[in-house]
Amino acid sequence: MRALAQMVCADMHPLHTTRVIDYLRGLLSLDQASVDCWIAHWTRSGLRAIEGLICDDGYCVGSTVTMADIFLVPEVYAARRFKVDLEPFGKIRNVEERCSGLTPFQLAHPSRQPDAVR
Repeated sequence: MRALAQMVCADMHPLHTTRVIDYLRGLLSLDQASVDCWIAHWTRSGLRAIEGLICDDGYCVGSTVTMADIFLVPEVYAARRFKVDLEPFGKIRNVEERCSGLTPFQLAHPSRQPDAVR
């Protein structure tokens, strides 16, 4: 569980923060399509690794929500934001679907936050 959470928070999430995106756009002069492509490449790499490690039980590591699910679900949202095809990641999509039915995940969804861009 901790290893999965660490994969998201250390290997995947930092690559699509505002600071990194500003660097890609600014210093490297990448357009938005190139930024999306760069981020999608690394996101797919991380999702492939996670897909191979998680359970078939509907959650990442068993039959209840763990820290791994809490870290993974927002990363799936980010993957969609950067146009990553999630079709190859059936177990990950199952985790997201199952968690999306739970009130805490619904309340934490980025679109429900006070600073959400509408």
